[in-house]
Parts: sequence; C-alpha cells; structure tokens
Amino acid sequence: TDLAVLLEALERAPAMDEPFPTAVHLCSPFSPELYTALKAGFPPRELMYTLPSKGNVGRYKAELPALKRMAEKEEKEGGAGGEMATKWPAYKQHMPTWERLRAAIFSKEFEAALWDKLGTDAPIGRRDFRIQRDTEGFAIGVHPDVDIKIATMQFYVPSGVGQRAHYGTCLHNQEQARKAFSFKWPKTRSGKTKRPAHGHHAECFLKFPFEANTGYAFKVGPASFHSVEQVNATVHGERFTFMVNWYRNDKKAKATERPAREMALAEEALAEEEAERERTNPGAGEKENTKQSEGSGDVEYKKYKGKSSRSTRRKPSVG
Repeated sequence: TDLAVLLEALERAPAMDEPFPTAVHLCSPFSPELYTALKAGFPPRELMYTLPSKGNVGRYKAELPALKRMAEKEEKEGGAGGEMATKWPAYKQHMPTWERLRAAIFSKEFEAALWDKLGTDAPIGRRDFRIQRDTEGFAIGVHPDVDIKIATMQFYVPSGVGQRAHYGTCLHNQEQARKAFSFKWPKTRSGKTKRPAHGHHAECFLKFPFEANTGYAFKVGPASFHSVEQVNATVHGERFTFMVNWYRNDKKAKATERPAREMALAEEALAEEEAERERTNPGAGEKENTKQSEGSGDVEYKKYKGKSSRSTRRKPSVG
C-alpha cells in the first residue's frame, strides 16, 4: 500500500542532528506507479496562485483542498465548461492520485512515525498540502521557517537536465546563517537599506540532491536554517515539488519570520547547546566546531548513512 511504502522509507532514513535537530532524507517514499502518476498529474500554472508581495516571486502553488473543492463544485454543476475542465481537462484522472497520497501522509500511522523520527510530541493544529512549480528567478534565502510550524516536508519531481545539483534544498549551520543575516544589503537611491524577508544566500552545510522520488522532512525550530538557490528555468527547467506542512494550534506563535529575532534565538540556542555539551563532556564543543568547519560545503546525504534513528515513539495529537 501507499502507506506501507511511505513508512518503510521513513524507517530506513536515519535521523540527522546536524546541522540542526532533526532532519531526515527520504529515498523512494512512493511506489514507481504512484510516483509516475504524481509526476504526470501536476496541475497547470493557470490553476495556481503566486504571492510576489511576500517575496515568493516565481513560485506558483495550488492548495490540494482548494483544488478538491473546485473539482467537487464543477461535478455538481455538470462538469462541463468550468474552470477545472477548461484549464485542466484531465483533472478527473489526476485528482484521485493526489488524494491517495494525501490520505497516506495525513494518516495517524505515518504522522506518529514521523513525530517519533523527528523527536517531537507537539500537538497538531492544522495541516496543508501544496503542489508547487518554481519558475525563472525564484529563490529563497536563508530562513528557519515560521514559528507556528512544527514540521516541513517536501518531495522532489525533477523535470530537466542539471536539476540534481542545483535545485536541492540547502541546510545551514548557525555560523553560515550568521553570515547570511549579517550580509550588507545595498542601499536604494534614498539611502535606505532594502532588506528582504529572508537572509542572503550562504554556503551549504548539507544539500539534498534534487532526485526523482526523494524528499526530506525536518522539525522546525529557531535554528532550522535552509534555503534554495535561484531557479534558472532557461537552462535547467522549472522546479516541480510538493510540500506538506504541520502547524501548531498556538495563538502566541508568530506566522511571520523576523531574521534579527530568529538569529538572536539561534545564538541563544547555540550557547545553551555548547554549555550543555561542555558540562556533560568537557572538550566536546571544541571537537564539534572542528567537525562543522570540516563539513561545511555542498555535502550530500551519504555523510549520514549509518546513524541510528530514534526509538522512542511520540504520537502526535490533534488540536
């Protein structure tokens, strides 16, 4: 079953605690049949939306529940001549495939296993499932994701030459993030510094290869820094992915990213981690710094093969 294949991929994936806790790299999370159907089933750009005002220039996305509601509405109205039928004639063939996947990912069994792997017991407030295509010029600088998120998961669907090396997601350690947020942005004619919502791009500690039928997930925290380099659709083609997010049911959590505050939290977390390591294992902090400096760069997942996964099961509860 789809769920069984997903669970097996998650079980095989070691839990990585570097460059931040905790991330996993998922290989072959879908059967060949399901992956092929998903790749063929991306909706056209005309049914997607973009939010350039929020810095997402070049990213087009469609929320799966919204597509489902649109399809159901057209079915009730006869299904002929509607927006879905006009812009996506094959939607009746492809929507059941996306619903199959959504049911498996949001199943109690998979969420419990994912929470166990990521080492969290945070109650789930809401979820979303986005189908995305990134076009010419899209990029995301270094950022940790919004406070209200519990976990981020994304799957890759390559469509062009050279995407493996360029379109994967970069993870950053805190030193790399510091450099990104301390970057001196150029000033406008009026003399003001136009600082974007995210940090500048930075060297990768680890970069997931953008390969077919693979993906990643990580627990969101003050130091879960990651980025995506700029899409060059003319050379490599558009970047196709689908993303799943889990959010807290917490009115105090912020739904915006503030780089200065995030870096302050990251600095505090790093200091606490280093102090704890020094208390329990004197000299460990110095060894860790040496290890990170040696590991910086475009490092791929093979570095982490063989690490054991977490054994304590934590079941997510729905808020």
